[in-house]
Amino acid sequence: MSTTSTPDTALPAGGTALIPNAHDMLLVAEARPALVALAQATDDLTLTTGEGGTAQQIRISAPALRFLSAALYGIACGKGVSLLPLKEVVTTQQAADILNVSRPYLVSLLDKGAMPFRKAGNQRRVPLPEVLAYKTRTDIDGPAALNELARLGQEMGLGYEA
Repeated sequence: MSTTSTPDTALPAGGTALIPNAHDMLLVAEARPALVALAQATDDLTLTTGEGGTAQQIRISAPALRFLSAALYGIACGKGVSLLPLKEVVTTQQAADILNVSRPYLVSLLDKGAMPFRKAGNQRRVPLPEVLAYKTRTDIDGPAALNELARLGQEMGLGYEA
């Protein structure tokens, strides 16, 4: 089976996004049980697409299928899904959206050195891998900080009882 390389034009330079409509959500929800089962695979899979004379077989790696399954789960839940190349730089608004914070708060984080950025004119651009790394760090540190606040509240007798 020969494979052909497709230029990166399949994914626009700025990435792509999908805000699902009711039809998208319904189709993905119907397919979810099969997708969940497929996502458990540890080996590459061969999928058949199309019907009759137009059927085609495609091979997909298990990690790529798990990624696709996660994106489809978001669609089934009615969440918008975005796909950005990891080498991409994002605007401060895009970075703020990824981190679920306001743009002014993100700018203050950048000014404090929480993430590297570059300026394009008077606009800041943040490398996407840096935004994702920051998100991972804060997602891990967040629960620990809340536990510490609760512990301090208990020590001070502020009514935060376990």
